[in-house]
Amino acid sequence: MQTIHIIILSLLTLAVCYTLIRAISITRAAAAYRFLIANAAGGCESLGFTGCSIICYDVNDIEQIENLLQTEYNRYEVLAVIDSRLNPDIFYTIVKRYGLINVNAIISNELPDTHIRALYRSRQRRFRRLVLIDEAHTSPYNSLNCATLVAAYEYIIPLNASMLLRERAIEYAAILISENHQQSIAVIHSSADQECYIIKREYIIRHRGFSATLLRNIPASQIITTPTPLIYSANSKETLRYKVWGIVCAVLLPLIIIESIWADGLLIMATLLSALLIFLLIKYYTTAADCTICPERAMLCYFRRIRRFFMVENFFCDKIICNFTKET
Repeated sequence: MQTIHIIILSLLTLAVCYTLIRAISITRAAAAYRFLIANAAGGCESLGFTGCSIICYDVNDIEQIENLLQTEYNRYEVLAVIDSRLNPDIFYTIVKRYGLINVNAIISNELPDTHIRALYRSRQRRFRRLVLIDEAHTSPYNSLNCATLVAAYEYIIPLNASMLLRERAIEYAAILISENHQQSIAVIHSSADQECYIIKREYIIRHRGFSATLLRNIPASQIITTPTPLIYSANSKETLRYKVWGIVCAVLLPLIIIESIWADGLLIMATLLSALLIFLLIKYYTTAADCTICPERAMLCYFRRIRRFFMVENFFCDKIICNFTKET
């Protein structure tokens, strides 16, 4: 009985300590983010002329395109990849909204087996950053590879459906790269609740395109990791709220029932207090970091990280890219 008490209390303590450390790191990173952006405003030359190409695939809402086009960074473009035969409604809505026309372009053959039908660009100068790619869809990786061939800049940011950029996120990524210009940067990894990878195009080409194992065996010296959130989800917070609290009840109720049978009321109080502290810490750092990040999504990501930690492949397989498939 004493052993069970020690195990449960140890797990609760670890969970609270993990959340506390994460709250401190994200809050400090958010403060640094605001400071760097404020001092770098309006100076693209100071950012080392770093260019970024956003790839959005599986697009189902034109609002995502609108958000991505709001970035005012000079060396930046948005590549939307859609199959016009599978999703004609959203495809032709984008064509009409931005006045896009079919353009002739020589497609690079740096990657094999891509299926690009056509490229579309706008005749309006204010939408010059947008490129629409009509591809014969086979997989998310093929969509990403098609856009990589068309990309004009050296860093690629893949975003799936409903993913939006935080304000000045591109400028912040450019600052990170320019501050580390003396080393070869292959990947910038935002380890925030909504994970994001910014990958050098040269590295993608060298490894024959996007795949589940693209990030395997990258030297630590070529990876910049930041806890600063760069993206957020536009999914309904109401639906998310029901899902999160359902998970909380599914986890807490069995644990409290077990504790009521095998332990005393003190352990139950410790469990409830730990859950409350974790919620308050998550609420604190999501508020301090950015109003676009909701506590419910942070909690869902928290549960996902715990589940992923105990998955077998974490102990026997190499690192894989985890955010190229659709998030819940």
